[in-house]
Amino acid sequence: MTQMRADLKNIYPNIIPIHCCLHAFNLLAKDISAFPPLQKVIKNNQKLVNFFTSSYIWLRTLQEWQKKEKIQHSLTTFCETRWYSLAKVCLGVKAFEKGFQQCIDLSGTSNYPTIRMEIQDIVTNRHHFADNDILIKVLIPIVDAIGRLESKDTTLADIFKELLNIHCTISTINIPIDEFKNHTLTAIDKRAQQMSGDSIIKASLELAKAWNFNKREATLLFKELINYKNDDAPFDNQKNIKDINPRIFWTRFTEGSPLLRRFAMKIFAIVPHTATIERLFSSLGIIKTKVRNRISPTLMGMLGMLRHDLQQRLPEKKSKAKDKNFINNDIEDTEDINIEYFFEEDFNEEFLQINVEPSNPLRELPRRTTVYDNLGNQSQVLYSDALTLSLAKDVTLTNGQAV
Repeated sequence: MTQMRADLKNIYPNIIPIHCCLHAFNLLAKDISAFPPLQKVIKNNQKLVNFFTSSYIWLRTLQEWQKKEKIQHSLTTFCETRWYSLAKVCLGVKAFEKGFQQCIDLSGTSNYPTIRMEIQDIVTNRHHFADNDILIKVLIPIVDAIGRLESKDTTLADIFKELLNIHCTISTINIPIDEFKNHTLTAIDKRAQQMSGDSIIKASLELAKAWNFNKREATLLFKELINYKNDDAPFDNQKNIKDINPRIFWTRFTEGSPLLRRFAMKIFAIVPHTATIERLFSSLGIIKTKVRNRISPTLMGMLGMLRHDLQQRLPEKKSKAKDKNFINNDIEDTEDINIEYFFEEDFNEEFLQINVEPSNPLRELPRRTTVYDNLGNQSQVLYSDALTLSLAKDVTLTNGQAV
């Protein structure tokens, strides 16, 4: 990856080699969760989630309790490639603490199985939930920062603003766990250094060459930057500059310093993250795996059409209001139709044989004949064999079935 970035920079010198800010904040959550005393809390949270979501009886009991108590959060499974999802796991455990206790009370009674002692010990351990609350306090500012930075209007300045906000917020939090605050602040400093290291400084110094500023223009640009910093003309009468979005300010600014305006517009044109690309994969229900890296553009287009058709068949849901706190909102609101298992190699279902001629755009069509989506606890057939067959021109049928 490092060599690829270096080669890309040599071919396209106008590209600034900075890290994706969302990935950096995601790794920040990973760094914080690596604190040894909290590793047990994280593992026990996942044990609770796995146990209660894998048991039909206890999951149904919790769902009834959730509906009665009007609990918004749900039990969420941790995704290793998205460390900020750890916050949702912790919030789910916190929200369902009393629900877990109710299940413990029902354990072993009539019509209810006995919950194993390991799970009972976690639920009755008040220190576990207290430490979980502390972890939530630290992770929420990071998740909210990721939510704000996902905008396509995000600038390089927003990254450091969010880092400062996280640092200030966590500095004021009362954390009774020894050394956890120092560990967290050190992790923030580490990621901040990566976003403002030598590579960024070097890239900034090369902007004049990469973006076609000659020596005279670079000298004038330096003077205009000094005038801007010192509030000299034509920047001395900008009273409401703090209340205006920087991009909007420079778009409207026509009072002089054309080089600085040109430079600023180039800077604000840089989107320091790949959220748009990730949304594309999320819209296709494709998670980060080796399989995703092997998908060709043709196959990706086919998956997009299939997924769109599947979504049209889903029952309509009332739109829910967005919470200002990003931790309460899913990053992707579309239904979770997982395309990944299209590529599972070991399954016993029948195959759909597609003509493999290069001219056939359907040659890479996933061969599974039926797609399922897990809606709640019930698997429903969303895509029939007949519809799959209607998309393919060349299929082999045996007794009316695709083989």
